[in-house]
This record gives sequence, C-alpha cells and structure tokens, in this order.
Amino acid sequence: ELQRLLLEQRPGARRVVIFDHTRRSSCADTRTSRQSREPSSVIHNDYTEKSAQTRLKDLLRDETLNGGRRFAIVNVWRPIIRAPAKHVESWPMT
Repeated sequence: ELQRLLLEQRPGARRVVIFDHTRRSSCADTRTSRQSREPSSVIHNDYTEKSAQTRLKDLLRDETLNGGRRFAIVNVWRPIIRAPAKHVESWPMT
C-alpha cells in the first residue's frame, strides 16, 4: 500500500524501501504489553544528513548512490486500527 502510494506521489521515484517502525500509544498498559513507545509531543526528524547516509548504507549494503542518484527518507504516520477512526485523533500535530 505505502510503496504504491509513494511511487505514485513522487515523480521520478524508482524504488521504495520500507524499514523500521515505531508503535506509539498514550496508554501505559498498551505500551507495556505491546512494547510500544509513548507518543512524541513534538514534531521531529529521526535523522541528520550524516546519519541518514549511514542508515542508507546499512539498509542497501553494497548498493551505492553513484551516478547522481538521490534518496529521501519519508516518515509515515497512521493509525494501526482503521475503524472507526480514519486518522490519528489524539496528540494532534499543530
């Protein structure tokens, strides 16, 4: 689902590599039982320019970015349970 969406929305994109996920919950019992983290209260970026390049090398191993190829790291936030909520209803990003 996400691969198709990103390829459709990013003209010129040729490949999508999905990696890492973090489950978050505001409920302490859920965090304990599902090994989740608490919600972030601030908008943030998980990578610096240098750490993003390091992570890319870790993920793609021997593949390189030779020939002017570029990459982007895209964070996707979505609820795990789709019904009845169709969007994240708590911890709004403002």
